[in-house]
Amino acid sequence: MYLPQEDNLIAGASRNGQLPPGLRTADNASDLQADETPDSYGLDLALDGKVGKGTIPTGTTRITKTVTINLSTVYGATFGTAVPFLLYYGRLWNITGLTNSGTGTTLRIGAPNVEDTWLEQSTDFSFTEDANAILGIIPVRSGGMFVVKSTGSYMIDNVYDPRGSQFYRRSDMIQEMYAAAIANVVELDGTIYASNASGLISYKDGVTTDITARVRDSKTNYTTLNLKADYINKRIIASTDGSIGFVYDVPADKLYRHSASTFRWTTRQWHHPKWYQVNVDALKFVIEHGDTTDGTLTYQYRYEDEAWSDEKIVYLNYSDQDFTVIEEGLPERRNTYRFQVRLTGLSANKRVKEIRVIGESFNE
Repeated sequence: MYLPQEDNLIAGASRNGQLPPGLRTADNASDLQADETPDSYGLDLALDGKVGKGTIPTGTTRITKTVTINLSTVYGATFGTAVPFLLYYGRLWNITGLTNSGTGTTLRIGAPNVEDTWLEQSTDFSFTEDANAILGIIPVRSGGMFVVKSTGSYMIDNVYDPRGSQFYRRSDMIQEMYAAAIANVVELDGTIYASNASGLISYKDGVTTDITARVRDSKTNYTTLNLKADYINKRIIASTDGSIGFVYDVPADKLYRHSASTFRWTTRQWHHPKWYQVNVDALKFVIEHGDTTDGTLTYQYRYEDEAWSDEKIVYLNYSDQDFTVIEEGLPERRNTYRFQVRLTGLSANKRVKEIRVIGESFNE
């Protein structure tokens, strides 16, 4: 028999989280929460608790300081005239083999508080498990140094110790944290992130995590990208051209994808909590107006795993209210176990707070 008509949340804030929705493509779309999506891109991440159209945010490249020293005047003509050193923890570090170009497998460590000339303090660290060169080094936490190679990375602790490298602690090779270039690695709040052919991998306190495991069914858009960080909003931003890529929001633990200026938001595949059949009658959109001008929303829907409906346009007219609730009747009423909506267009001045499904359950 039919049960009373229900108004059900298909997408929006719930006890499990809020919008914008995070990507989770590896799980079944009917298993997702109201703040998750199986397919979305181009969301405005500056909006909390709602969905709007936006572009990939701008990140900041990690700041490094390079000191160039003419070693030929110190050690003779066999050494470089413009050797680059990195300045971290009040001492110089060299990864070029004391030449003005080239790479090496040895990390050379200078004396503390000597910044304008090269004075090697003690034993160098060689990373010769293979012949691949050191790509770069990244300071992490207070007194840590991360050494990056194309086959894996290493963690060195206690590098602030003024007594030298014999008091440092060095890990074995962390093979999950390989990178094709140092630009593919960034640090945020004591965690190292590397973008490689396996996806976005993090390392903290001896543990690696595949951040992109939630999209492991298709990592085409998530591999070997340059990384930047939004140090204020705590985000890792992965992109090669400034408009296509993905963002990992660390506090929310969510992934977001961007594809130039295009936009799409697909909801989870909604079903009744007890898997009753539902006779879907209408949709309800809760809209926030960003200004006093009118706008539009374009959407599609589908039953079960059928083809998406034709696109339908909803006119979002401003009416002296910050929020508008728009009920959109569907042209056909059908009994279904699963129902899904996706937005393919949204005016820049309009934001969606909720999408709800109106229908009657049928329990026999």
